Amino acid sequence: MAPSATSPLSIQVILPRLRDMRPEYIVELPGGGVMDTRYVYARADCVRITQGPYAGRRATVESRQARWVEHGVIHQEPGYDVVLDDGAGATVRWDWLGRM
Repeated sequence: MAPSATSPLSIQVILPRLRDMRPEYIVELPGGGVMDTRYVYARADCVRITQGPYAGRRATVESRQARWVEHGVIHQEPGYDVVLDDGAGATVRWDWLGRM
C-alpha cells in the first residue's frame, strides 16, 4: 500500500525539497531555526536612505520589520521602520538603506 499524503514517510520526503526551495538569503541556524540575512541594520543604527521617496535623507532605524495597516489588514514585508532626520516616521524597503 502506498503512503498517504499525510503519512510520516511522505512528510520526510517533502521537507528536504522545501529546504532546497528556500531563497539563498534564508540561512539555517544551528538550533534548527532560520534567519533572514537581508536585515543588516539594527535598532538605533544611523543610515542613509538610498532609494525611494526619501532618497538622500538620514534616518535612524526604529525596527527591522516593516509593518503597516491598510484597510484594517496588517501587512508585513522585509524592511525597516525608520525615524527621519526631521523626526517624522517612514517605512522603507530593506534594500533602500545604506551606511552613513
